[in-house]
Amino acid sequence: MNKMNNRGSVLVLLVVVVAIVTALGSSLLNIVFANYDIKRFNTESKRAYYLSENGLNESYVRTRCLIKEAIEDSVDKTELYLIEYPLNEEAAIFKTNYKQYLTANIKSRINRHGNPSVEIRNLGSLIFISDVLIVSLRSAYVLDEVEKITWVELNISVPEFDDVNDEVYDVKDYIEFGNWNS
Repeated sequence: MNKMNNRGSVLVLLVVVVAIVTALGSSLLNIVFANYDIKRFNTESKRAYYLSENGLNESYVRTRCLIKEAIEDSVDKTELYLIEYPLNEEAAIFKTNYKQYLTANIKSRINRHGNPSVEIRNLGSLIFISDVLIVSLRSAYVLDEVEKITWVELNISVPEFDDVNDEVYDVKDYIEFGNWNS
């Protein structure tokens, strides 16, 4: 009779063991998928960050080109002005034209819609203070569900007219990164 009562106990034990193994397997599978999602999110987040930073770097390059144009334009205007009015104020004339050229053109060169989007975030007008123009830039990049935003200040200074006139200058000396936030 004892044999009759034990016949189903092995089957019950087998069902319990299979249920435990299945529960452990599904828990492990959930953990694997959760880790995969976290890793994918981190990868997308880093990629979005670097692409947002790239927008700021491209703005830096465009600003360097603008500075070069401003220098050339200001030298030309200074020379034309001095032909008409031969005064000894070429440095002041150059400086004024340089500042006007930069402030008039910088927004159209830097502001960029798309991905990444880059925009100047200065409140009000752009003004040179002590011959330095501080331009606050914001770059945003959206990748799937992740948006990364980076900020930087570009400090643009005014070159000396004598250096520019003697062609002993490098444009990169007149622009530098200020505060960099992400």
